[in-house]
This record gives sequence, C-alpha cells and structure tokens, in this order.
Amino acid sequence: MQEEQRTHLIELSKIHQSRLNQLEIHDAHMGINSPPEVKNEMQYIRTELIQIEKLLNAGAYFQSQVIPPNQPELTLDITARRSTLSEGQMTILNYIHKRSYHQTFVTQDEIEAVFSRYSEGELYYRLEHLRLLGFIDKERIKYDNSVERFLYRVSRVYFDTYGNNL
Repeated sequence: MQEEQRTHLIELSKIHQSRLNQLEIHDAHMGINSPPEVKNEMQYIRTELIQIEKLLNAGAYFQSQVIPPNQPELTLDITARRSTLSEGQMTILNYIHKRSYHQTFVTQDEIEAVFSRYSEGELYYRLEHLRLLGFIDKERIKYDNSVERFLYRVSRVYFDTYGNNL
C-alpha cells in the first residue's frame, strides 16, 4: 500500500470516528426516541471503520512480507500491476469487473461457461493469479462431493481505482 493511500484511509477513519461519536451522543440524548436513521448511520459507519481497518492491516501485512526477486509486480501499485496482465487475463478481469460492478459476486460456474476455451484447472490458475495480485476476491460457496466452488468479484481496491472505467 502506498503511503498516500494509507494516509487517505487514516484520514477517512478519523472522519468516520468523529461522525460516529456525534451520532452516539445524539442517540444517547434521544434515548428510545432516537430515529432509526441515526441507528442505521451508526451501523453503516461501524461497518466502514471495520473495512478501513482491514485495508490498513492488509497493507501493513503486505508491506511486511518478503517479495521474492522473481515477482517484482507485487511491489507495484494496482495500476502498474494491471498493465502487466496478458490479454487473456485482462479479458477475464474485465468480465468479472462488469459482472460484479455493484460488488455482487460472479459464480465460478458462470466464469467457466464464458471462458470454456480454458480447462477448469487453467481457469482456476488464472483466477488465483488475479486474486494474488489483488484484483479480485473469492468466497467459498459449497462443497459438493469434495469439490470446492467459489464466487468472485473485483476487490475493493480495484473497484475504488477503476470503478466504472472499463
């Protein structure tokens, strides 16, 4: 994580915490008459603070790891890392980005159907490569006869960087 990103996240955290403190005081004064939107905003801010903390911790963890000399792309920011992708990897990433634009997941089965030119093993390898570079997230959804299946979406960092720019 670049220092500028880290500073930005810390500043966001301070602003969210300040707003949460104000809402908690308001909520305490209102007691049982506190409007639901105050409680909703408090919950939203708490969720945002957790996400910011996760990003900060992930950045600290990532920076503390030894980067093997044969993997210099891991030291690059997300834009530079993206520029190292092959055409095939970019096609897969763009597909997941389009399909998961609103932070919804795309199923492994759907990705396999669209990219049937790749074997399941090769496609899984390509998806793992994108995940390890920080472009996508994955979540396990089921075990069926000892076979793991996954959901995929663009990572928060990737989405924040590229949003709707495809």
